[in-house]
Amino acid sequence: VPSRLMRWAASDWWNSESPQWSHSFGDTGSRSGDVGPERCSGKLLAATSQWHSRALQAQIQNAGYVSDQLFQEFLASPGICDDIFGNYVVQKLLQYASPTQIKHAFVALKARDLGRLSRHQFGCRVVQALVDRLDQRDIVQFCALVRGQIPELTTHPSANHVLQRLLQKMPQLQLQTVVAELRGKVVELGCDLHGCRVLQRMVETCEGDVLDPVLDEVLDNAEALCESQNGNFVVQFVWLFERRRKDRASLMSLFESRLAHLSCNKYGSNVVERAFTYACHFGLCGAWHVEVRFWG
Repeated sequence: VPSRLMRWAASDWWNSESPQWSHSFGDTGSRSGDVGPERCSGKLLAATSQWHSRALQAQIQNAGYVSDQLFQEFLASPGICDDIFGNYVVQKLLQYASPTQIKHAFVALKARDLGRLSRHQFGCRVVQALVDRLDQRDIVQFCALVRGQIPELTTHPSANHVLQRLLQKMPQLQLQTVVAELRGKVVELGCDLHGCRVLQRMVETCEGDVLDPVLDEVLDNAEALCESQNGNFVVQFVWLFERRRKDRASLMSLFESRLAHLSCNKYGSNVVERAFTYACHFGLCGAWHVEVRFWG
C-alpha cells in the first residue's frame, strides 16, 4: 500500500470523531492546532499501526502531558510495549507522564516482568525510557530485580542497553554489587560485542574506587584486550578517562615494551594510535621515538 494512502487512512481514523481536523498527516504525523491528549483516548490499541503510532506520538508531544484516561489505557494494554510501532508511543507516554504516573508505570511493568521486556528488541526501549524517569528509590528497586543477572544482561543484544542506562543512575552501593558480579569475567565480557559497551559505560560513568577490581583486570590483561576486535575499545576508554593515576602509566609501559607488536595488530594499532596522539601532545613520547627509530 503506498505510504500516501496509509496516511489518508490514518487521517480518516483520527478524524472520525472530530470533523474539524480534516487535514492529512505530514511526513512526521504532526498536525496543526492545539489539542490535548484526551483526543488520543480510546485509540491507543491502534498504535500498532505505523501511521497511527506517529499520530499519537505527535499529539502527546504537542500537549506536553498525559491524560489519566490515556494512561489507564496504557496500563491495560500490556502488548503495546514490545510492539514494533507501539513501543514508540509508550516511550512518549513515559517521557511526558507525571511523577505519580511513572510510579504506577513502574509497578505495572514490574508485574509484566521487566526482565523479559529488557531482553526484547523493542521492549528494551520502553524500559530505558522508564529508567530515565525513575527516582533513586525506584532505581534501587530495579537494581534488586536484576541482581544475579548482570553478566547475562551485559552480553545480551537488547538488555545491555538497559544496563548501560541503569549504570548512569545507579547509586554507589548498587554499583559495588554490579562490579562484584563482573569480577573475574572482565576479559570475557570485554571481548564480547555487547559486553564491551557496558564496560565502556562503567569506565565513563563510575567514579571513586568502586571500579578498581574491573580496572585491575583490564590492566592485567591489557595486551589481550588490545588485540581483541571489541576489547580494544575498553582499553581506549581506560586510557581516555584515566580513573586512577596509575592506569595510563601502566598502559604506557605496555606500549613502550610491545610497540612494534601492537602497532602491527589490526586492533592493537587503534589503541597505540590514541595513546601516541596523547603522548605527543603532552611531550611524553621520547621513549617511543627511540623505539620507532630502532624498529624502522
